[in-house]
Amino acid sequence: NGRLLKDKSILSSFYRAVRDIWKADQFPALFLFLDLPPRSVDVNVHPQKAEVRFRDGEVLGDVYRSVRRALEAGQGELVAPVRVERNATIGAGSTITRDAPADRLTLSRTKQVTISGWSKPTKKGDS
Repeated sequence: NGRLLKDKSILSSFYRAVRDIWKADQFPALFLFLDLPPRSVDVNVHPQKAEVRFRDGEVLGDVYRSVRRALEAGQGELVAPVRVERNATIGAGSTITRDAPADRLTLSRTKQVTISGWSKPTKKGDS
């Protein structure tokens, strides 16, 4: 329903993935948008609807694996808005500008160009 919430189980999956990949106890901010069928989430856990319960426990495993893959491919760059589907992997150093399909490796590389005459010789005494 587009509501902001703070879920301990999601945060636990996030912290575990960060510790596993970065081997550190310093954590980046997490803003996660989950697109789930309404019937897969119980929103009647907290009076202000600030907490939820997932009917399918695999959601937490999906969060963990997704965060872990994102951190592993952290040298890659996603140019929003792109959709990284389930089990998609982004190659390090890649700038992704289109959706990354499920169960595939997505790479983006540019062609190397060597330009002669790029640096001009300097005269003695120039700085």
